[in-house]
Formats: sequence, C-alpha cells, structure tokens
Amino acid sequence: FLLLAMTSHSINAFLVLFSQRQGVSSNIGYFFTVSAISMLVTKLLIGKLADKYGVLKAVTPALICYAAAFLLISYSRTLPMFLLAAFLTSFGFGGCHPALFALCMKSVPEERRGAASSTTFIGIDLGSLVGPVIAGALAERLGYADMWRIMIVPNVVAILMLVLFRNRMEQAGNEAHGAV
Repeated sequence: FLLLAMTSHSINAFLVLFSQRQGVSSNIGYFFTVSAISMLVTKLLIGKLADKYGVLKAVTPALICYAAAFLLISYSRTLPMFLLAAFLTSFGFGGCHPALFALCMKSVPEERRGAASSTTFIGIDLGSLVGPVIAGALAERLGYADMWRIMIVPNVVAILMLVLFRNRMEQAGNEAHGAV
C-alpha cells in the first residue's frame, strides 16, 4: 500500500502542472472524471476476478497496467492520451487497492484484523507523505517526464514483491483460517 500510495498521490500532486507544460491544461480535469468512473467499474470487475482466480492473479495484471499508465503519462501530449492514462491508472490502482486489502485481512486471524487494517492505512499515509516529496525532487532535478518514468519503479517493486512472496502470502492466509 505504501508503494501504491506513493505513486497515486504523485499523480494528484503533479498531473495538472505537467499537463500545463504539455499544453493540455484546459480540460485536464477530465482525467480525474475518467479516473473516478473507471475506478468504480474496475473495483467491481477486479473483485469478481479475485474471487474467481485468486487475489494475486487479479492484482498482477492490474499492477502492470498501473505501471504502464505512468509511462503513458510521461509521453502524453494530447487530452486523449491523458484520458487513456486515466483509465489505466484507475484499472491499476482501483484493481489493486481493494484486492490487496482483502488479502491483508485474509492473512491474519480475525482477532488481528483491526491491527492489520491500521497497519495498511499507515502504509497509505506514509506513501501519501513521501511519494509527492520524492516525485517533486525528481521533477525539479530531471523534469516531469523523467519523474513519471521513475515513478514506475515502486510499481515494479510491488510486482516483484507479489511474485517473490506469493507462496508466503497464500500460506499466511491459509494458516489464519486454519486450513494448514
């Protein structure tokens, strides 16, 4: 959640400034409209896919789309490009957030769900804090386009963590529910 929040809040902090430099500032508000509508649909879709195929199989493609959105943003020069990036962002973030939260709750015993929930939200809060600070420093030193490209790194790290720790996460979920 820390990694997702870092990148998500960087979009909120810098997209309008970047779009102004790209000459698309007058209608960039549609990015957030498309993002919100797409996120509603995505959360329903990914939830069903996670139930049917497992959280990890549903989240991995969503994370890949989320990373691709940052690459697309970095090259966006027109409103349609930004709107496609909005859809990819929502598919990625909207798909990951509820599925990963469910995985967190599944991986702990019922009596520890309050602590697990709080820990999850602390990760989100820390990501909200450090993401825009790091992104701002990158934008100042390298420019916005490179900042967007570098913000793909937290997404790649999240994908690698899912792949590397998949068995451990599944085992923790099974142990928390007595299905050893």
